[in-house]
Amino acid sequence: MAKQSVKENNLMQLGYIFLFSRIFVNFIYNPMARLLQQNNILSKAITKDDIAFYASIFGILFLFLIFPFKEKFFGKTNIKNIKIWPLIFASIFGGALYLYFYNGALGKLGVGKASVTYYVYPVFLYIVGSILIDKDIKKAFNPKILIGIATCLFGVFCTYYEQIMKPTTTDVLGYVFIISSAICMIIFSLIVKKYKVPTYWFLLVGQTISIFIPFIKGITNHEIFKPTSINVYVTIIMLLFGIFANCLREFFRIKSVEYLPISKISTWNYFSPIMAGLSGVVFLGEKMTIYDYLGYVFVIGGNVIANYKKKK
Repeated sequence: MAKQSVKENNLMQLGYIFLFSRIFVNFIYNPMARLLQQNNILSKAITKDDIAFYASIFGILFLFLIFPFKEKFFGKTNIKNIKIWPLIFASIFGGALYLYFYNGALGKLGVGKASVTYYVYPVFLYIVGSILIDKDIKKAFNPKILIGIATCLFGVFCTYYEQIMKPTTTDVLGYVFIISSAICMIIFSLIVKKYKVPTYWFLLVGQTISIFIPFIKGITNHEIFKPTSINVYVTIIMLLFGIFANCLREFFRIKSVEYLPISKISTWNYFSPIMAGLSGVVFLGEKMTIYDYLGYVFVIGGNVIANYKKKK
């Protein structure tokens, strides 16, 4: 029994390492994705479609390069035992669609506002996880959780107060993108908790789907997607995106979900909006108003309230 608890403790510590590694990668990735879409490096701005296309190509090339060593990094996987549909849905929601919507939100809203809205999702993940994974409805809808949700939503309202008073089409589209990315993350987390999704194949399938999303979007709009020509600097950035954001960050994410309970992921994720907001200020010079600070306080506070447990 003692050996088992030590093993579980070691796996949980490893889960925390993965979780904070992902938060650190986001600290660098968020402002860079925003910067590319602000027309600061090229004469023509890079769109979320371009980021999805180029970064996914480099991500796939990286995965092919490490294919001979995949068992060393990702563990052994018997292809015959892979459950196809959970893998496909995890790749669609946790890989392709999540990245597409999140990049779109960064371009429309900025790093700080996109992040504070996105990180309301841990509280809702806690509720959905309690119902579908733990089968405990009382746990999901106890007063503490409801107060936490109300506090988080009030924080989001504070952050967007000025824009809500005078909304623009860009703002509304940004809201749709960030809410969609949060929903994708909830679906992905539930799939990973319920099924054993092989990490290497999740990354490969997710990147492959990401390449085709801009083309599918173009077809639905009766257009042909033509990737923006990129210079050497953007090529290097896309290469780094493909390796660190599309591969390593997603590797950290799926492993943290695999090794940590949903409640722990929800609790510790409230550090993410702080890091994201700081990255926007440090790298992009984004200005934060009193409403932004209030939003961070209430969103973080809501997560703390929802996940607080008294020590026995």
